[in-house]
Parts: sequence; structure tokens; C-alpha cells
Amino acid sequence: MKILIDNDAALDDAMAFMYLASCPEIDIVGITIAGTGEAHGPAGAKNMARLCKMFGLDDMPIAYGFPETCSGAGKPFPDWLRTSTDKLLDKLDAPEHPDPNISDAPLALIKECVEDNEELTIIATGPLTNIAKFIQTYPDQAHKISKIVIMGGAVKVPGNIKALDASANNDVAEWNIYADPSAADIVFKSGVPIMLVPLDATNHVLVTREFIARLSLQTHPTLHLCYQLMKSLKDEVGDDMFFKEVYLWDTLAAMFCAQPELAMSNYMPLLMDVEKAQTRLVDQATEGATLIKVATGISVTPQEIFEKLFKVLYEHRQDQLSEIGPDSSPRHLRFYDQSAAKKEQQVQADSSDMIKLKNGTEVPKILAYIICKAIEAMWNGDEFMHCYSLAMHCRDPKNKLSDNTQKKLRQKALIVNDEIPEEVKNIMLCAFEGDGLDMAICSPFLKSASASPKR
Repeated sequence: MKILIDNDAALDDAMAFMYLASCPEIDIVGITIAGTGEAHGPAGAKNMARLCKMFGLDDMPIAYGFPETCSGAGKPFPDWLRTSTDKLLDKLDAPEHPDPNISDAPLALIKECVEDNEELTIIATGPLTNIAKFIQTYPDQAHKISKIVIMGGAVKVPGNIKALDASANNDVAEWNIYADPSAADIVFKSGVPIMLVPLDATNHVLVTREFIARLSLQTHPTLHLCYQLMKSLKDEVGDDMFFKEVYLWDTLAAMFCAQPELAMSNYMPLLMDVEKAQTRLVDQATEGATLIKVATGISVTPQEIFEKLFKVLYEHRQDQLSEIGPDSSPRHLRFYDQSAAKKEQQVQADSSDMIKLKNGTEVPKILAYIICKAIEAMWNGDEFMHCYSLAMHCRDPKNKLSDNTQKKLRQKALIVNDEIPEEVKNIMLCAFEGDGLDMAICSPFLKSASASPKR
């Protein structure tokens, strides 16, 4: 899939880019920065160039856009946020780009991408200023765009303006639309197929403490940078606001773009109320209404969204990542000796009941499967810290287990007769190698152990 990214170079845009750049089915052909968004155009372009450098996309064409909105309507993002976003990658582990391919001609870049790619999808995760001005300037080119995936709007849910500006008298708008509502109106009426990913959908995936905790344990460069980005925002706004107001906005839109089956959606007649910056649901016969495909939710659980995000960021395009972290190999692929596992699948059934772990120990498949399922359930659920404590204890018995943790581990049969079985210790030690525990490691192992083992 050929993709042009139009964003405003904010934290969630960076994560969305890293996701798309990690997807094997996605080919990013250009990036434009909305000058009306969170970052100022030039600074945002430089930050996106650094991310491109990290993914080996050194020559990626990047163009930053206009600081003026389409009609003068719209409200800018708060100054404190724009200043912070300009410095998004300062002091973080993203490589500098010595010679980025940056221009101040976004319309020319969009036109080039449209003309050179027959099936071009645009994913827009910032204000729609660049796309709207392209449609106005080149009306004969708009029909060549295959689809525009837009993160923006609030259809049947409240807006999010007051989360950043408590003094605002607006409960219905979302920030990307609020910044340039006229641009959204132009794009909605363009006739180009649209998939709108509004707050109605993104509100289903709140960034959780468990997600941040898992990110904090990663050394893989992409996930480590995701953690640094999230932590920088959390430190700036505080835990209370962060865990109440931060959702997987742009990243979810990127995931819907690459994997449409993750979205629940309906076609809805929408009218862009420019004065209120509201994506208003109206009767289909209403003058000015446009029938738009709207994502209303997710087809899987929030936890599965996080798991799919982890999986893509871990597994794809490792050879293209710059060496910026202490370990750029995906840890869950080091969980067990894969070559031994492949050989094991070729032998007779009487010897295939065992699996060889990375440390050389052998564990019965059925037992390992049960242990991994128990650990995975704890790690992905409310018992995360008990699982982490177990990992710490297996690594160093001086790290004592609390009575409450021991109780939970007994319930999961990870403590038997007041002792931790050697099989549990071995699996935990293979999963925990000094840089943290990530139970995504269970996925390839559980496949080899079979989906429904029988005693």
C-alpha cells in the first residue's frame, strides 16, 4: 500500500509513523507537515526526518505547510504545547539527520505523490490544511487519491478541547478539526473516499499504566523511543491528566489504515459545522451533508490492540533500524532456541513432547504451555506487578515476594507446595534477561506448543 503521511509531528504522530514504517505492507512515499498543527512546520519536519533516519528512510521527501488556516477560522494549539512539540525529540534516542530532504512546498509534494502512484492512500493525523489547499489548487487531481484516512472529529461523543484549554467554550470539537474546520469542510466535500477515525473510536483505547510499564522495560529501539515519548508527555502533564486524557489517537488511525479489519465502522451523513468545528451527524437529506465511513469502535479488545502494536514494532524491518539501542533484536524471538524447535517438529511424536529453551534446559511442552498461559494472563491483566515481582525473584532470590504476591502465584499454580518449580524459574529466566519482561515472547512459543494441548 502506497501511503502519503500528512501529520503535525506530535507525539502520537511519531508513534503512528513508527508503526507504519514497521509494517511490511506499507510503502511510505512522502510526508507533509501541517503548519497549523501541534508543531511549527520547520521544527516538525526536522523531527520527522530524524525518525525517517532511524528507519533507514534517509531520502524521504518531507514538506512543511502553511501556518495560515484555509479561511481564517480555527483556533491554534496552545503555545506551551507547540513549543514542547517542537522539541519533541530533544534528548531522546533518535539519530540526527545530517542532510534531510525537506522543503516548504507541501502541495508540490502531494501532487508528485498523487501523479506517481496510482493507488495512493493519504493518512492525515493533524489539521487538514495541506490536503484542503491541495484539493483547492488542483481540483482535477483529487479524484486520483484512492482514500484519505483521517484522525479527527467527534460524532456521538464529547469533544476534547477542554483537555488542553480549560477556558474554551466548546464541548463538541476535536483538536485536529478545531485547528482548521474549514479545511475539514473542504476535504469532506471533495468526493474523495474517506475513513474518519474520530474520538468515538479512539476513546476505546486509553493509554494504560500497564502499557507504559511494559514499554519501560524494552530495549528494542522503536519501543524504547515510544516509551521515551510517552514518558516525556507524562512528566510534563502529570500522571493524573496523562492516564485520564491520553488515548492511542493517531496510532489507532494508522492501525486502521494498515489493518481495516480492526475497526468497527458505519457510513454516516456528516455535516461540518465550521463555526463550532463540529463533525455533526445529520439526516442524509440535509443540504451539505456527506456520507462518510466513520470508525465507531474496535473489533478486538484494547489489550489486543496493544499486543498487535507491540508485535508489528518488534518483528518487522529490523535490518533497517539504526543501531541506537543496546539491543536491536526483538527479545521475544530469543525466548527459545528456534533452530532446535524446528528440528523438534521433524522428529517422532514420542520425542516432540519436550521443548528446548534458550538456556539449554528442556521443558515438557504441555507444562510449558500451561506456565506461559498463566504468566501471560498475569502480565496482561491487573496482576502485572505480581508477575514482574516473580521475574525479579527468579533472577535474584534476594528480591523477596510479598505475601499478597505469593497468594496470587499460588492461585496461578506458579508456586506449588510453597516453592517455585524449576520449570517456572527456567521460563521466567529466559523471558527476563536483565532488560525486563515482555510476555509477547509467549506468542511464538505457544504456537509451537500447540493452541490446544491435550494431556
